[in-house]
Amino acid sequence: ANLSKIVQFHFTPLVNIKLSNKENSNIYKYYDCEVHLEKISKNKALKISNILLVVDGPPQKTCKHARFPALPIVLNSFPKSEITILLDDYGRIEESETVMKWQEFLKSNNREFEIQELKDFEKQACLITCKKTMPGEDGKKNSL
Repeated sequence: ANLSKIVQFHFTPLVNIKLSNKENSNIYKYYDCEVHLEKISKNKALKISNILLVVDGPPQKTCKHARFPALPIVLNSFPKSEITILLDDYGRIEESETVMKWQEFLKSNNREFEIQELKDFEKQACLITCKKTMPGEDGKKNSL
């Protein structure tokens, strides 16, 4: 199979990313992927309505809640899509805190979601499904 027709690979180094919400703003070291995601989201030939996001990095030592930016960044590029996130290492305190932060973020952006804990994984995992916005909902960009 010729995967180059359906898979894009981009090397995205860690950079400082500022995420802000109503209460505060934080600087994270996260993958420099926003330009690539925006380009994909604007490709009219692609009808992306469901996204699977596997989050297994950056490493915990990168910064506090290093994996948090994954959801806001992807949701900002694909505000009308259903996004399912598989977060690895959920058994660690910081990753379970990240899921709590994602819940707060989704609630503040009026997104429905479901959470399923996967305790049979070696370091546990968590599956979070952010529901697709329905017709008539604004589907605006999220408040980063």
